[in-house]
Amino acid sequence: MFCAEFLHATVSGYGQCHSASITVTPQNGLLAAWYLYPEEETRNGRIVLARRHPESTSWDRATLVELGTSSSVGNPVLFYDPEGVLWLHFVLLRGAYWDKSVWLAARGIPDGKSFSRPEVVCEDLGTMIRHRPVFLADGRALMPVYSDRSKTSQLFTSMPPYTEWRLHHHFDKSRVIQPDLLEVGGKLILVFRPVGDSRSAWRSFSVDDGRTWSEPIRLPLPNPLSGLAAFEWNGRVGIVYNNTREHQRHPLSLSWSDATLHEWSPPHDFETSKFEVSYPSFCVDNNGQVHGVYTYNRKLIKYVSFDKAWIADATTRD
Repeated sequence: MFCAEFLHATVSGYGQCHSASITVTPQNGLLAAWYLYPEEETRNGRIVLARRHPESTSWDRATLVELGTSSSVGNPVLFYDPEGVLWLHFVLLRGAYWDKSVWLAARGIPDGKSFSRPEVVCEDLGTMIRHRPVFLADGRALMPVYSDRSKTSQLFTSMPPYTEWRLHHHFDKSRVIQPDLLEVGGKLILVFRPVGDSRSAWRSFSVDDGRTWSEPIRLPLPNPLSGLAAFEWNGRVGIVYNNTREHQRHPLSLSWSDATLHEWSPPHDFETSKFEVSYPSFCVDNNGQVHGVYTYNRKLIKYVSFDKAWIADATTRD
C-alpha cells in the first residue's frame, strides 16, 4: 500500500512553505510541522503544525504554532522524548540569513495544541537543526546539528529532562551539513548532505554509543546539494534523497542497504514531479508503517506512507 496526501495550511499572505518534520505520537497518530513564509524563506517565517489522529486516514488542516517570537523562524523538528514529552525545536533568525540563526526549544502538550515559551538552546550564530535526536539506552540524547557559518556538522548531547544541551562532537574536518542520525543493530549512523561539488551523500559510524565517530566518507548515492532523510526498518537502512547530481531537486527516491552501507538497492523514484520535491523527513510507526513528508514546489507539504508489501514490490520492480 502506498498513500499520498497534500497537507494544507491556510494563513493569509503566506504562500510558500518548506522544511517539514514528522513524528509518531505515543498513541500511534502522527504530527507534522513546517514553516511558512510570504516570499523570502528567511523573512517572516512562521511554524504550523498538522495532526493525523490514530484512527483517521486523513490529516487535519495545519494551524499556526504560537511561540511568542517576533523574528522569522524555520526548520522545525518535532519529537517525543522517552517519557512521552513532546518537543518542538526550531531556529530563529537574528539577521537576514541562516548564518544569523540560533537554536530554540519549546515543550508541548501531548497533542501539540500548545507549547511553552521557547528557550534558547544554543546562542552561537549560524546554528541549525534539521532532524530529530536519537535516545540511547542510558538516557542520553544525541541531536544532529550543523553550522551555516562553518558548513560543518556537530552532535549535541543531553540527559533527562532534556532541557540543557552541550556540544559533544564536531566533524570539523569535513564540509557536510544537515545530518540525520539513526540507530541500527547497535551501531549509530549519521548521513549528511554535502557542501560544494562532490554531489554525493556522506556517512559516519559510531560503534560505542556515540562516544567516538569515524571520519565522514562519501556514499555512492547522489546528492544535488539538498537535504536527505534516513530511517531504520526491519534492520535495514532506508535513505530518501534526490536521485540526481544535476542542479535540481527532483526526483525523490528511496534506496536500501544493511547497516554497513556498503551495497545499495537501485533507487526507486517514488516522486517524479518536475517541481522541487525536497527536504524529506521520515519515521516508522508502531505497526511498521513508514511515513514521510517533504516540500512540494515550495507551495505544499506532501505526505506519503508505505508498508512492507509496497517496499517489496518497489524493490522487485527496480
